[in-house]
Amino acid sequence: MADEDIIVTGYRASLANAIAEKKNSDLIVESISAEDIGKLPDTSIAESISRLPGLATQREGGRARNISIRGLAPDFSTTLLNGREQVTTNDNRGVDFDQFPSEMISQVNVYKTPSANLIGAGLSGTVDLRTARPLDKDKRTIALGARAELLDASRLNPDSSKWGYR
Repeated sequence: MADEDIIVTGYRASLANAIAEKKNSDLIVESISAEDIGKLPDTSIAESISRLPGLATQREGGRARNISIRGLAPDFSTTLLNGREQVTTNDNRGVDFDQFPSEMISQVNVYKTPSANLIGAGLSGTVDLRTARPLDKDKRTIALGARAELLDASRLNPDSSKWGYR
């Protein structure tokens, strides 16, 4: 029995990965880790990030859109996607997180303290989104999912459908 390895998978493994990231970091960091490709429970990554301590979402039309870190406005933070700084179409630095589907994201680290190795660290913090890396898998993995949303945008725009699909 002593020679056998115990491999933890599933939700417990995602919690263990997030805790290990926080323990091993020299910075104040909050972390979310997906248990497997496409397994974050929310429709957008903004919904998942909003559950972290010290973060709040701003909702627009019922959907989480922007993230506030430590109570500062979204334009005081920086967002990275796989280490690359993200831009926005808004008139400030606040990135719309509802544009990132949760199926594509495998890990989110929110750095609440600045560091020299972070590109353009924001005043309130830096959100580092990490996408799923298919070449890191040792075997073929298939993830299937279907979602539908009932939207209230049809009241705002007569040409839009009340159903949203993914």
